[in-house]
Amino acid sequence: MINYIINYIINHLWSFYTRYWLVFLIFIPLNIYFQVWYYTLLDLFLVFSGYKSYYNLKWWYVWEYIRMLIFFPVIYSLLLYLEKTFSKKIFYYLSLIIICIIVRKFAPYPPVFLIGILFAKHHLFEKLDSIISNQMFSIIFSFILLSIVLFLRSAEIVHMNSDFVIIPFFIYSIINLKHKCNFFNISNLLIKLNKYSIYMWLIHTFFAKYYLQQFILLPKYTILIFILSLISSILIDKLYTYIQCKYTLNSNFISKYYYQIYLIFSFILWINFIVLFIQSYTKYLI
Repeated sequence: MINYIINYIINHLWSFYTRYWLVFLIFIPLNIYFQVWYYTLLDLFLVFSGYKSYYNLKWWYVWEYIRMLIFFPVIYSLLLYLEKTFSKKIFYYLSLIIICIIVRKFAPYPPVFLIGILFAKHHLFEKLDSIISNQMFSIIFSFILLSIVLFLRSAEIVHMNSDFVIIPFFIYSIINLKHKCNFFNISNLLIKLNKYSIYMWLIHTFFAKYYLQQFILLPKYTILIFILSLISSILIDKLYTYIQCKYTLNSNFISKYYYQIYLIFSFILWINFIVLFIQSYTKYLI
């Protein structure tokens, strides 16, 4: 099971990196040109690897995303171990809360990922849905839940460092409203847009923060700005498909040596993780 997960993750990383590098090759030279950045070859390599985000500060989430993929087998194995160790659910969940509190201090996003895995693994959304079987009551409950979550976050009662606690309820309310309300029946559209989401994810901050604002904001209305950004994403996807067909961007080598590649990635990330842990808690030990 774990070997299958590792193989899937490495192939997923290859797919992500090839798309990330395409956006890098298109936008980073433009960003350097417009912003007149001073850079070194080391800077370029660190951005190329996703480890740093010098030329687009909003790309900090790229490394977090990669880190979560690499850590997934470890997190999943930890959940299995805790399930076997603690027969009573209360101790199982309490141990997860303690882990989240410890890790959150120096690595804020693994707890978010852990909560997501927890809800998916134990089918908590489905269990909550089965409790609230009446459709009208379920819709009202979701509206109330969504309103509470938005209020808690906008009023900063729940801060960014602890909003992973309320994120699952935000997701549940949105998904439930989409399924239960006819006017939210946009599943087919979302499935089609999903193909271009990775490019919208990677390029939107270039338009919003760095350059070409006059071009991307020209329509003035939000929906038109979104459409323009979507068109840019579609064009990049078409370019990626063309390159993939012409130069055969397959992952045969990746698949063959997936375990060795995972060990290298994992070793680097665990060293980084341990250093962050030591830096965060050394002051309490001195």
